[in-house]
Amino acid sequence: MVTFRNISATPEDPVTQWGFEGLLTAIERGSMKLWDRIATELYRHPYGAVARLLEEEVIDAVAQEGERELFRQLLLRARRRWEQEARAEVVLRLRALLHRSGLNQRDFAAQLGTSASRLSTYLNGKVTPGADLLVRAERVGIERELAGTDVLRLQPHSSTPCPWVDSVTATIARDGSGAVTGRFLVSGDLPRLRVPSAATDPVRSDGLWRTTCFELFARAPLSASYSEFNFSPSGHWAAYQFDGYRQGMRQLDMPAPKVACEQQAGSLVLHFTLPATALGAGPLQIAASAVIEDHDGRLGYWALRHPDGKPDFHHEAGFAARL
Repeated sequence: MVTFRNISATPEDPVTQWGFEGLLTAIERGSMKLWDRIATELYRHPYGAVARLLEEEVIDAVAQEGERELFRQLLLRARRRWEQEARAEVVLRLRALLHRSGLNQRDFAAQLGTSASRLSTYLNGKVTPGADLLVRAERVGIERELAGTDVLRLQPHSSTPCPWVDSVTATIARDGSGAVTGRFLVSGDLPRLRVPSAATDPVRSDGLWRTTCFELFARAPLSASYSEFNFSPSGHWAAYQFDGYRQGMRQLDMPAPKVACEQQAGSLVLHFTLPATALGAGPLQIAASAVIEDHDGRLGYWALRHPDGKPDFHHEAGFAARL
């Protein structure tokens, strides 16, 4: 049985823990079983840490040319398959967005700033569109879904006026799959506001309300329990479940929502999509709210309705809209 020398990892450990010495030993002196484990990792993550280590260091250090070539080809095939799967996923996503928009192919193409013939090459997989077109397609799909949906106008709390903000609105709808899509729009003097920068890798995060953040609360009609969702312009997000008013708070188990934010002249727009599993089926009472921070660190609290007293987004008064 092969053993690794000079390192703490063993062949029984995950391939990701083998490092240079472990991978080199597994290739030069290991069995087909160890080779299969390396191959499995490459096909799972063809651009991951193991793949990069093989490409940049390990393969060139392998003594036998035949084994070097074998692993070069293995890495190449893994990446080709990953690219094929990614292209197929893009096609499926673009077709779904076309259907979601309710437009015909020509009008959808026009909304994306391309031609119907060019869009056809994207839809049949002959050409892969760029990321900018996919972002536009996502927004067209959401905007079309939200068309005709009531615009919810948020009000500032009397104790936290924000002179730099002219208005905050929310538009929220549920699509045929049960997913909830929405858009928050802030109009005003944006340079005066503190807006978190886009994160490279958005994750679930607590405390998003300490700076500019948008929130959605939802419950079944007249139910005591409710869900809270926080969306940061950075892309970070949070989701909580409550058994009653501020009681039994816990993390809500759900897939990550889609969150995208853009700034234009005089406006900040945040789009979000919650998966259908986050809220389930049936009618909902919802409360939309926002925390807006200016560059002096002052926080403004916006909601559909405020209770008497201090700002409180969890209060019964806020559940003033239906979905």
